[in-house]
Amino acid sequence: MKKIIWKLGIVAIVATLLAIELFATNATPSTNKEVVYESSQGCPAVDPIGCTVLLPVPGSCPDFYSCSNGVPILMHCPDGLYFNDELDVCDWPRNVSCY
Repeated sequence: MKKIIWKLGIVAIVATLLAIELFATNATPSTNKEVVYESSQGCPAVDPIGCTVLLPVPGSCPDFYSCSNGVPILMHCPDGLYFNDELDVCDWPRNVSCY
């Protein structure tokens, strides 16, 4: 019984950490589950401790990559917002330099 409670606690912690990571960027994962496996987007091979590497998608203002151990995962800002690569957040278009 203690093992089951312990395992449920671990699952709850992992789910909470994943939710915090998702909502901290104010973004949602790509609906088409597109994952780019090349490291051509500049993701580091190993994630830095204590931070998430976010990179803009050239030519697509509302999109960005969230890096996970060298794998760039395509993410989208909510409708009407652009990715601000200076602040690493989704922001109003007037605050973003996007090309």
